[in-house]
Formats: sequence, structure tokens, C-alpha cells
Amino acid sequence: MRALLGDVRLLASPAFGVGSSLLDVAPELVDRRSDLDALRAGRMHALEIGLVRRESSDSGRFVWAQTVAVRDAGGSLTGVIHMLAKATALGARWEAIEAQRREVAELRIRIAQLTMDVALAQGELKRLDDAKSQFVSAAAHEMRNPLASLIGYLELMETEDVRNLSVTQRDSLDGISRSAQRLRLLTNNLLDITRIDFNRLELLMGKLDSLDLVEQALGEMQPLFDSKHQRIIIKADPHLPEIWCDRLRAMQILINLLSNAHKYTPEGGTITVQVGPQKGQPMLCIRVKDNGIGIPVEDQFRLFTRFFRASNAGSEDGAGAGLGLAITQALVRLHGGKMWFESKLGKGTTFFVTFPVAG
Repeated sequence: MRALLGDVRLLASPAFGVGSSLLDVAPELVDRRSDLDALRAGRMHALEIGLVRRESSDSGRFVWAQTVAVRDAGGSLTGVIHMLAKATALGARWEAIEAQRREVAELRIRIAQLTMDVALAQGELKRLDDAKSQFVSAAAHEMRNPLASLIGYLELMETEDVRNLSVTQRDSLDGISRSAQRLRLLTNNLLDITRIDFNRLELLMGKLDSLDLVEQALGEMQPLFDSKHQRIIIKADPHLPEIWCDRLRAMQILINLLSNAHKYTPEGGTITVQVGPQKGQPMLCIRVKDNGIGIPVEDQFRLFTRFFRASNAGSEDGAGAGLGLAITQALVRLHGGKMWFESKLGKGTTFFVTFPVAG
């Protein structure tokens, strides 16, 4: 198949002349031999090649190529016209698109690699976190037995006649007892954390009178409130519905909130407990409000983080480990409720917890 040349600037090699092979001057047709055969046989009228880059003739020049069969009135093939049109602007856009495609492909490869790295890192972190939780659980269990014995002996000593002890000795005994109780609380908290992490904390759900729950919790806390001459106010809506909860864990939630209110409310302060339905939801809301030291704004977003304590908490309670609120929030969520708070520095804090209403 021979070529009849026009504007040779568009060809692959302008050195070719009349009678040159079409495949020599239009190398884009080399891989389209079967289509050319179909064109000559009449099975195809035109062959659309599309955008072609002419590197050898004019670097950077693009052309749009099309090959058309020419036939006489009887339908016999008389020739083939290979048409080229300048497409420099289109070629530039195509190059930009191809560059973007290459960049996207490279980014996909990098993202895939990073995703794999993140997955491996997450797996390793999960393994380390599980190992940590197992260690904490084992350590807490190991501490429970000797701690229970220590507290038992202390309680036995306190029931004996201590009149022969000096004031210093009695104070020392009280100090040991308080430290043992704090250590028992920490041990129980660590065990609760590991149970929550491994989804091993089971709830024994049932119907419960919310006001009875609040009054029982306040009764347990009353000696501590009395020690600081704190005033307790209860506000409850009439005809409160029963709630669906685990009595032991619901009591733990309220004790934790009341304990915090007691710790961070000054002597002679006021603690208010309000019980009522949550508007627009089948939930009952319990609010524990104090007029204590409040929580600094910069600490509020981390308040439910494990082992975190607000920057102003140390002055009021040096014994806390920063686990109480994290455990309390987890217990509330396990009940299907929510927990949040409002606080102003120096003005006090209000904690809100909701429990589902028993059906």
C-alpha cells in the first residue's frame, strides 16, 4: 500500500516521498494491519486512529489520524487516504491527563503500601494492648487475695479494744486502713477495665426503682458527706418509671459520680441529685450537680480518658488514678445510655447519665 504525500511536516519521516510505503510514513498503522485488511476488503469504511505523537518529525507535535478507503462507482478499491490533522492543544491536554493518571497510579500504590503498614501497625498495637490488659488483669488478681487478708486483719484490729494504743498508733492504723481501701478500689477498677476491654463484663439486667437506687447510693455516701458538712438535695419528678439496669453496676455508676462530687466540693458545699425523664426519649436521666472547683476548659475534652486527671484535681484528691470516669462512661454505654457533663471553673460541675426505661 503506497502513500501520496501532502503536508510532510505532519508525517513520521518527511524524507519519504511519493511511492513510499504507507506503513513507513504512518507507523501508527503498523499495529493495525488487520484493520487495514478489513478496510481494503470492504468490511470497514474508515479507520479512526485517534491522537498520535510525532516525535521523529517535530518533537512535541500531535496529530489526529484517520484512514479512509476510496472506491469507484462499482465499489472497487481505488486507494486509501490517510488523513492527519494538527492536534497540538489536544495533545497537550492528553499529556497532562496522562501525567495525572501516572501520579494517581503512584499515589494508589503508595496508599496501598501505607494501608498495609497501618494494618500491620494496628495488629501489633492490638497485640501489645491485649498483652498489657492480660498483665494488668493478672497483676490485679494476684493483688486481691493478700489485699483482702490485709483489710480483714485491719477490720479485726479495729473491733478489738484499741484503748491501749497511743494516738499516734491509732492514726497510723487509720492511715493503713485508708490506703488499703484505696488500693482495693484501684484493684477493682483495673479488673473492670480489663473485663470491659475483653467484653467479659456481664450485666444482670432487671427492672429497678430509680429513686430507690439514688437513695441507696446516697445512704452509702452519707458518712463522707457528713465529714465535710456537705448539704444533699434530691429533686425527683413524681411517678418516675422503672429503669432497666444491673443494680450492682448502676449503683457503681452513681457512687462514682457522688464520690467525685464529694471530693471536689468544698466543706459546707451543696450537692444536688435530680431524677427525671429525658425529654423526647424513652430514657430516665439522673443529674449529679455540685458547686465545687469545676473543670478547666482545656482539660474537659480528655475527662473520660483513662488515667487522666484534671490539672486542678491534685489539690483536692491526691489518691485518684483517673479510672473512675472512664469506667463509669463504659458502664453507662453498656446499659444503652449516655453520659455527659457541663462545668465552669470555680462554679461546679453537673454530670448527666441516662438509663433506658423498663418496658
